[in-house]
Amino acid sequence: MNTQTKHNKGKLYSKISNNDLSTIVITTASEFEEISSEWKALVEIADVEIFQTFEWQHTWWKYFGGNNKLHIVLFKKGSQLVGIMPFFIDYFHVIGYPVYRCLKMIGSKVTKTSGWLHTSPTSLQ
Repeated sequence: MNTQTKHNKGKLYSKISNNDLSTIVITTASEFEEISSEWKALVEIADVEIFQTFEWQHTWWKYFGGNNKLHIVLFKKGSQLVGIMPFFIDYFHVIGYPVYRCLKMIGSKVTKTSGWLHTSPTSLQ
């Protein structure tokens, strides 16, 4: 498996050459907004719950994201978005100092999380 990693405009790209699957990590609110149409297109072909829609995830982040950091992982096959893992980095503080951080699903502090969005596994072959 050949893996290449590069940075471009704050995004981390990893290209895995054996199956043409690439990943992009979204870390800013503006990047989050830029993927709206791709996210909505994936929702149209994937089996999703309301909590996995762009509108719900974006609204949750806007009002509950606080000082945490976005870490949304996009999976693409060629130019087509085939999966999204909507994470954020949550920081735990003691007396105002960060003690540890962990990845959590967007929405996990308020509702039942629905996991990641993806097309059928056969579409990745």
